[in-house]
Amino acid sequence: MTQSCHGDGVSDYFFELLWTKDELNFGPQLNVPDTVIYRYGKPYSWYFTGIDGKLKKKHKTNLVGDQIRPSTLSY
Repeated sequence: MTQSCHGDGVSDYFFELLWTKDELNFGPQLNVPDTVIYRYGKPYSWYFTGIDGKLKKKHKTNLVGDQIRPSTLSY
């Protein structure tokens, strides 16, 4: 199956594949920073590394602007 990157250069299929493999305990263990993928200007999926070291995906109900926006910024 061939997947191409969208206009922003991010392949949501890649993150979906990593998440699926991690849920099955199959595949490499990667630390992924909070990554929100947008489609058509709206949040589509949110991936992050959990406390247990597994790649997690937030539920669609958590994909709202107030929860995506960081509450504090440190520079």
